[in-house]
Amino acid sequence: MKHAPVVIQLYPKEIEKSDLLKELRIDKNNLSRALIRQPGLYAWWSSLYSEVVDKTANFAAELEVAEAKKAIKLTKKFREMGRKHTVSDIKHYVSISPRIRELRKELRIWQNSERILKHAVRSFEQRKDVLMALNANLRAEKKSEEEGGDEE
Repeated sequence: MKHAPVVIQLYPKEIEKSDLLKELRIDKNNLSRALIRQPGLYAWWSSLYSEVVDKTANFAAELEVAEAKKAIKLTKKFREMGRKHTVSDIKHYVSISPRIRELRKELRIWQNSERILKHAVRSFEQRKDVLMALNANLRAEKKSEEEGGDEE
């Protein structure tokens, strides 16, 4: 896999696009730059994840309210018509409602974005660990070179 594109639209005119693999790449030749950029990258991705978690929760709540309202409306309608109905009848009619289907579709999109960003944030946490290990190894190599250079 050469690219891992991430595209998220938080607000109508705000689309976030990035190549996750490019963002996670570590240039061992420029380790100090990678170390300096890491906190900012982590903060950006984790705040984006936080926003998506919030949006997902809002859509889930909106869906729950819409389902409840539709169920109440259908129950009243069935009573007025004098039709017998069961809980499963109401659930069925609620589930096939175009508005409910649209909200579920939207919720699945946000849940997918949340999953992707959760893994991205974890990847940046691992990236931090790798950067710290590489930096420690580099310092140890420099120290051993300096100590070895003194003996000559």
